[in-house]
Order: sequence, then C-alpha cells, then structure tokens
Amino acid sequence: MMRGRMALSSLRRMPCARWYSKNTKLTNAEVSARQSHLFENEKQRQLSLVTRIEKIRVKLLDKNNSCTLIMNKGLSTPYNVAMHLNKLYRDRSALALVNGEVWDMLRPLTEDCEVELLHFKCDKPQEVNKAYWRSCSHMLGAIIASAFKDDFFVDLVRAPDVPVTAGCFCYDVDLHMDDWSPTLQELMCLSQDAFKMQEKELPFERLAVDTNLALEIFQDNRFKKKQITESGKSTTTLYRCGDFVDVSDGPMVTSTRFATNFSITAVHNIKSSHSEHGKLQRFQGVALPSDFRRIHHTVLTPIENRAKIPVYTDSDGPWIEEKEDTQLQKETSV
Repeated sequence: MMRGRMALSSLRRMPCARWYSKNTKLTNAEVSARQSHLFENEKQRQLSLVTRIEKIRVKLLDKNNSCTLIMNKGLSTPYNVAMHLNKLYRDRSALALVNGEVWDMLRPLTEDCEVELLHFKCDKPQEVNKAYWRSCSHMLGAIIASAFKDDFFVDLVRAPDVPVTAGCFCYDVDLHMDDWSPTLQELMCLSQDAFKMQEKELPFERLAVDTNLALEIFQDNRFKKKQITESGKSTTTLYRCGDFVDVSDGPMVTSTRFATNFSITAVHNIKSSHSEHGKLQRFQGVALPSDFRRIHHTVLTPIENRAKIPVYTDSDGPWIEEKEDTQLQKETSV
C-alpha cells in the first residue's frame, strides 16, 4: 500500500505544465472550496426565508410502527421522522417515499404527507439501489477532484447514468493527459480515500438553486455549464458531500456511511470531441451497501473483476465518438 501511495504522489509531482480551465487560475482544492462556500451561502439564505414555523401532519406508513407526527414545515425531514422511532430506523433508512414520490432522507418536508422509510432489505429496494449507485458516483467524483492536488487541473464532466445491472458506477473526467494508466497500487490508494469518506459519514445535502446561481457556482467548469444550460430548466438541483458539489437530479442516500467495500477498479479512455486530447477518462468502481458488508472474498472478487470491464451507455450520445467492442457492451448491460 505504501508503494501505491508513493506512485500516486510521484504523479502529483511530475514536472509538467499545469492545466487550468480558461476562466480561472484556481487549484482543484480552491475551486471545490469556492463552490462549497456558494452552496452554503445559498443554503443559509433559503433557511432564513423560513421566518414562521408552521406545523404539518406526517403519517408514517410502516407495518410495525405506523403513527402520525406533528413536524415543522420546510425544516423537518424523513430523517427526523426516523429519529422519532428508534436507532434501527435512523441507521438503516436510506431513502423515503413522500406521498409516493422518491425523496431524500435529508430533504425537508413541505406539506401534510404520508412517509414510508426505505432500506436495502425492504420489499422493493429498486429505488434505494438506484439512489445508492448514484451516491457512489458522487463519491467517486469527489475522490477524483481531490486526488491530483495542484499538479493537474481536473475537469469533471459528469456521472453517466449507468444502470445497476452494468456492474459498476462511473464518473467521466478530462485529465488533460495524453495517456495515464493507473497501477493497481494507485487504484488502491484512491479507494482508500473512499474508505475515509465512509468513516466520516458525510451527508448528501440537496439544494435546488436558480440556474443563474448554478452557472456561477460552476463558472470554472465548461462541462457543467453546458449541462446546466442545455437542461433548459429555471432551477438546478445540486448535491454536496463534504466540500464536493455536483449537478444531479438525485435522489441520493442519507450519507457516505452506507458505502462499504468501495473499490475503484479501472480507468478507461473514451473518445470525445470535447477534450483537447480527443478523449476523456471514465473512472469505474463498485461498492456494497452497509447491510451487505460481511461478504467473503470469493464472492467480492468476481464483483470487482466485472466492474473493470469498460461500460458504455445509451445516453452517451455525442460524448462518445465510437464504441470499441459491441459484444463487450452487450455483456455489461445484461
């Protein structure tokens, strides 16, 4: 493991030109800090608009603990509902249904409603699994944004919409490099950063902002600005985990605590006309929900090996100029 950390550190100290986006000379860390600062300012501004606390009736739908709670409109969340029950509900609930709509555990409730708390072993875990996959992609983006420190400016592109059946979650970036094939030790070092995030139990915070503010937050990233502009929406949904802010419709799980056995398995080049080098890098990884953390290595190893296979999606569109192996693509989508 020490050799891996040395290898990654040597990459950070390479005597090469530093790459920056056109509109900034900030480092990766400074960009993340500025984005988080703007996110926090808007979060506090929106909270300040709640000048009068109104009460709402929240009916919990649960076969063992159905009840009706009086909560605070615009402030109380499904997580607060779980806290009113017991530690088991608080710790295992990863997502909620609010009047039938999939809802973040930390998203405030806005009206009288019925709430159902979801977990990974509930009768219908499909929505929880999708939110978990999405959250792991967000964690992967956070790791990449901080991994290269100041030697390279990393342009984050997007977390592609990869189905759970693909066997891995992904994040696309532009490293501005001609070529980089990370060693196994370097991938292990990156995976260690995920372990640190999991230990910190960082919450996934949701915030809907005016699109003009979203463009200001991502003024240093041409890919995000393009994504925001092309959406055509007047508001943009952002998520923050630690200092890392990203665009996503969500929902996501409660916190990084749910992501165990997190492994960054591969980095593949994908062809793109949007990069100076004609390609982007697709980071791939896999992780298991905390409810399934105790798994034998003979089961985990095949899961990690499958997550190394290059994955392409139907929504890649202009981002991918050509797909290398049609048969491989079919295998990964089964």
